[in-house]
Amino acid sequence: MRKRNAAVLVVLVLTLMGSSTMAGAASRAGGLANAHLARVKPGTKRFFYRMGETAGCPALTDRCRRKGYVLPGDVLLAWGSSGAFTSVEFVTPNGQHSAGAIETASLEPVSAEAAPPLSAWIGEWTRDSEAHIGIKAIGGGNRLAVTGNALWGSKDPVRVRNGGINDGELDGAFVPSGAWGGVLESGAERVDWQRAFPFNSEDSYDCRVQLRLVGPYLLVNDDENHCGGVNVTFSGVYRK
Repeated sequence: MRKRNAAVLVVLVLTLMGSSTMAGAASRAGGLANAHLARVKPGTKRFFYRMGETAGCPALTDRCRRKGYVLPGDVLLAWGSSGAFTSVEFVTPNGQHSAGAIETASLEPVSAEAAPPLSAWIGEWTRDSEAHIGIKAIGGGNRLAVTGNALWGSKDPVRVRNGGINDGELDGAFVPSGAWGGVLESGAERVDWQRAFPFNSEDSYDCRVQLRLVGPYLLVNDDENHCGGVNVTFSGVYRK
């Protein structure tokens, strides 16, 4: 349910005909790099519109329009548009999502910090009920510790009843480079995250996670879902 206060929205890397599949970590990393903030312009509320899951959408028709909407002043994370629409996802601080397309003409750019303070990174971040990441300062310098856990199947009552839930964990540390950070785990050895990208197929089974802080959002990309059991991924948009 849409609350009537200034909220933050996130534009995911989606085509307007459905979710786009990016081949390889370098392509996904490029998606994170292109993200920028945008604000809903003054005027009336703007409704979400269905995307490629409904034929002929998005379009400014009653058939394509969803019930959810955003208000003037709401801030979004955007990295591209197609035609008259931009794909967006609303993420609440507790990780509740709603998604759709919004008219690109209703948005204006907003500047984001290129080098956020350490305090902006620190905290407990939530993607949804299945993925959480914690970041805290260590050693009195600029080094940050990262821990996380992710699940797959916990929303399926049958899997829960049968014990068919897969999980994954993160455990590492990094020093932010501007608004970027990450974790690379290679066996028992924790390696500098900046060696993890672009993708190196020779060590494709390593768990590697790239982070980018954009405004109040933490964007996460893990490489080929190698950070846990089958279908487990940390990729997504987090809030704290």
